Amino acid sequence: MREYAYRPKGYFVQLPREVVNFILHSRPATIGKLYLYLYDVSISQSSAITPVVSYRTIAEFLSLKKSMVENAVNILKDLGAIDIYEVSRARGTRYKIKLPEYISGSLYFVSMEKCYYMFTKFTDKALNYKKQESMFD
Repeated sequence: MREYAYRPKGYFVQLPREVVNFILHSRPATIGKLYLYLYDVSISQSSAITPVVSYRTIAEFLSLKKSMVENAVNILKDLGAIDIYEVSRARGTRYKIKLPEYISGSLYFVSMEKCYYMFTKFTDKALNYKKQESMFD
């Protein structure tokens, strides 16, 4: 009898358990839905900064009312989950996304660079430096 290993095909996003817990326990659910969308367009693309997005664009993508998106953005800002990075009246806003951490049962949000469960990605320059360093050992 053959055994098969199943894996997703194509593009998929891995979510850390802390992010999933935050999304599942967010009330109203609009907050979790918005956070997941912002995570997808930023951190899952290896950037802490979102592209330019508007309330209208987000509302259409998530099938929500514009006022619901605006309320959810304000709640995420109050929680410290997002910060405004850049505002353009003509195009929209770019946000800096932070990641949830649970310390002693309390929820905190930290930048991607300081988050303990995110891997550090070396740049080509850093990798070349490491290669050179090991050649002289």
